[in-house]
Amino acid sequence: HPIIRLIPCKSLRGLNHASQAPAMPSFSTVSAESSHGIASVPGQKAVIEPMATKRHCASLRKISRDHCMLRKAVPSDLLALKAVRSSVLENMLGDPTKVTDDDYDWYVANPGVAVWEENGDVVGFSASDPRNGNIWALFVAPGFERKGIGSILLAEACACLRSAGIGRAWLTTDPNTRAERFYRAAGWEHVGEKDSELLFERSL
Repeated sequence: HPIIRLIPCKSLRGLNHASQAPAMPSFSTVSAESSHGIASVPGQKAVIEPMATKRHCASLRKISRDHCMLRKAVPSDLLALKAVRSSVLENMLGDPTKVTDDDYDWYVANPGVAVWEENGDVVGFSASDPRNGNIWALFVAPGFERKGIGSILLAEACACLRSAGIGRAWLTTDPNTRAERFYRAAGWEHVGEKDSELLFERSL
């Protein structure tokens, strides 16, 4: 049986970035009225953690509670994903043409993109590449940082790579940024530089 935890939707800060981000598995559908018999708790959302990580990250399904939702992206989310990507104040694309609509389409259709919704709006997303172990994207819109959303999205990206048999993940980020501090706190190791960015790795 899955492990059930209740997390206040508006207070996700209690998640420990260093211990939870790399290890949390994919999420499954749950609601207060589901067959699991979870009682409705005002202001909280139910999260099911399977005993073992699912084999395919495409198995990511909805969880929702009190206007918050983690789900798999669909093609119609393209504009929202691009809007979040262009809204961030760090790790901005110097050349937007380097990330094309075809890139977004591939990630949505293949490994899957995890999105976080609040009140029906996509405010964050993550994507990883099972071909090479790269965390391709992890972005949270301004105003939604420091709520634990980034940790949940990073966990989903790592779970996707683990399910593809990847043992070590890597990513790049700009130096002297909040993102750099976030990855260091989550246990990622700075191993060098790549394309003028910091290169981080972590065993999964």
